[in-house]
Amino acid sequence: MPASRNGRGFDAKATPQHDAKIAAEVPLSKEERNKVPDITAAGKRWYVCMTAPQRELKAAKSLREVEGAPFLTYVPCEFFWRRPERGNLKLPRREFQRPAMRSYLFVGAPGGIGDEELALLRERDAEGRNRHGLTSILGSNMRGALAIGRVGLAWLEGMADAERSGATMHAPTAPFEPGDTLKVAVGPMAGFTARALFTDMQAEEVVVEISLLGSTTEVRYPFDHVHRAA
Repeated sequence: MPASRNGRGFDAKATPQHDAKIAAEVPLSKEERNKVPDITAAGKRWYVCMTAPQRELKAAKSLREVEGAPFLTYVPCEFFWRRPERGNLKLPRREFQRPAMRSYLFVGAPGGIGDEELALLRERDAEGRNRHGLTSILGSNMRGALAIGRVGLAWLEGMADAERSGATMHAPTAPFEPGDTLKVAVGPMAGFTARALFTDMQAEEVVVEISLLGSTTEVRYPFDHVHRAA
């Protein structure tokens, strides 16, 4: 009798791998999700900083953790759902977030940013790089950091309110419309021409009609198993 491919200690009854459940959707965790502060907090003045590419959220987190400097940080974000691809595995949809404005980080400070706060923002590591991933702070050599004005604050507050309400969540759009002519790319019917009937956004599948031996049949395919016919 051949040895089990799962090892000598494997017991199907004690290790019911076949009963494992895969989550249908995986939302962002509380720790991962972008932090949206109170833009209108009393005594806070807001400033514009620039960060290295793809360092916006990391820079925001780094500044919030500065000891003795109660910085508020905000990176306006948008959210979307996507199903990761890994070979033929059907993975659960995951929620992702991305900065709505590349390299922009908004920083709030009580009473404004003075010399001490600037020193913290400009702190460098042993290799001479900005510790927080900042590349610049909007302002001038003469006047220092430039605070955001009333109009800018109203805009920033609107961005924060939109994010809190879920308005920055991008709803997925169907890649195919009813009546589209498609070509099957995977499976025993690969190469067959089909007509799209409707899409199931929750399952990320399209139901198509295929002519076969003089009759038509309806088949359900994942979005990535068909493509528009040339």
